[in-house]
Amino acid sequence: MSQWNKAGTWEEKDCTAFSQEILTTSLANVKCTSDDGTAVEITSVKDVQGHAHVLVVRGKMRVGMEFTINLAWKAADTSGAEATGEGVVFEMAETDVDDFELEFKNVAGALNSSKAKKAAKSLHDPIREIVRGMMGQVLAKYPNPKA
Repeated sequence: MSQWNKAGTWEEKDCTAFSQEILTTSLANVKCTSDDGTAVEITSVKDVQGHAHVLVVRGKMRVGMEFTINLAWKAADTSGAEATGEGVVFEMAETDVDDFELEFKNVAGALNSSKAKKAAKSLHDPIREIVRGMMGQVLAKYPNPKA
């Protein structure tokens, strides 16, 4: 904390670029399997928009953030039928990491669209864990917001 702020009432440091880099790199490697055995993966992270800050509020450190993430994904069921599409994580904030909105659009391919979207919903858990991991990495990198 700064010398002028001995009470630790409020300080912040921007860590947007570092957070965007972690999210872009980590999300591009996500692969999972849905309950019905359909393989799903993020094929690219098109854009990560928003901001992140390390905050000290009343002496306690935390990450404040809000990101919208645009990504591309593909799914393949056990018969080999495939689909591709786009996904958007809307305005994920530090307060809703467990309950963020993930929308799928522009689904195309031989795999039934509703089945593909249902399978793609299995990306929710890995995305949540990556965001939590990013928050931990941010706090580790910036232990003192004014440093």
